[in-house]
Parts: sequence; C-alpha cells; structure tokens
Amino acid sequence: MGSTALQIVTEAYRHQNLDEVTSFSTSQEYPYNIAKDIINQVIREMNRLGSYWFTETKTALAYSGGVYQYSFNTLAIDPKRVIRIRREATNYIGELKQYNWHHFQQLYRSAAITTAQPEGFSKFGDSLELGTIPDQDYSLYVYHFKDMPLITATSDTFLIPERDEDVLIDACYQLLGYKMGRWGLEAALQAIALKVSPLLADMKQDAGIPLQMPAAF
Repeated sequence: MGSTALQIVTEAYRHQNLDEVTSFSTSQEYPYNIAKDIINQVIREMNRLGSYWFTETKTALAYSGGVYQYSFNTLAIDPKRVIRIRREATNYIGELKQYNWHHFQQLYRSAAITTAQPEGFSKFGDSLELGTIPDQDYSLYVYHFKDMPLITATSDTFLIPERDEDVLIDACYQLLGYKMGRWGLEAALQAIALKVSPLLADMKQDAGIPLQMPAAF
C-alpha cells in the first residue's frame, strides 16, 4: 500500500522547514489547518492537466433486454476520456469501432435495430449507443480514464503508484510555498505542471502497451 495523505503532506512540510503536520484539523493554527486543502488542490490541478496512465480503468456495460443505449452520467464515465470499448470472453477480445454520430445514424439507424454482436458505437452528449442490441455470452467493457479522487481523511491513499509519490510531495511543497508567500501562484502551478507531465498518458494510443520502433534491415 502507498503512503497516506498525512505522510505525503508531512514530507512537503518538512521540505519547507516546518514542523511535522499531525492532523488535518481545522481548529489548529496555520499551517496545519490548510493541510487537507493543499493536497486536494494539488489533486484538482493534476486532474485538470490531463489523464494519467495509472487512472485508466474499465466499466462493464450491463446486459438488459432490448438495451443498446447507456448514460455516461449513470456509468460515472467522462465521455471525452473513453479510450475503447471491447467485447471480452475467454480467449477472445474484439474491439468495437467508433463512429461519429452522423455516420453512426446513417449506418445503424436507417432500419429496425437488430440483436447481434455489436461492432460499432457512438457518443452524443450523455448518450453512449451500440450499433446493435448485444446478443451473446461475452462481457462489454468501456476502457476510460478517470479523475484521481480527493482525500477526506489522514489515512487515505492515492491512485498514484508509490514509486511516483515524490510527484505529490513536490507538488504539495510548491503549493505550500505559495500559501506561505514564498513565491507566486503562477510559479507554483508551472512547477507542478512540469513535475507531473511525464505521468500523462497519450489518449491516442493504448497507455498499457509500450511502443517499439520497427527493426531496420
């Protein structure tokens, strides 16, 4: 298990030559009463910068008779952060092709909607639509990125891997320096962006598969 929120912010306080934080209590004197706010502001800033490879997840599309439409809001999925949709069964994976909404309507909605193995999908607003009503014994998964959740307690841990927790520590250090008047907010945010940028995932490729240059002959 990775470091707790308290351990992360304590390291940032040490680097600013401050006493160790012992809680996120709002009743204690500065700087202890802003500890939770600092780490949550860092998480918000990181989420705004983009998607991180360790936040990729998959959400199952539940089977239900006659159903081919889903609500992104109900699924808790950001439609702009969908990577792919796959049919998955033992020893079998098939990826659905994504179409723009207009082409999708022409291709799949010019006749009655059939029940078959879905081959395509499209997104429009809050709606995710499959080309057909799913018919077989396979699972349908939406692969997507999500935001890192905010912390609520000193014992909370993070989605970020333990080996990269120095990024959180340094980002908290930068924001704490701003709160103490040691440098400006713009400088703090620029430093945070520079520190966390190597962890951003490329949405145009599978973040879990390393790229390899073809051999030269």
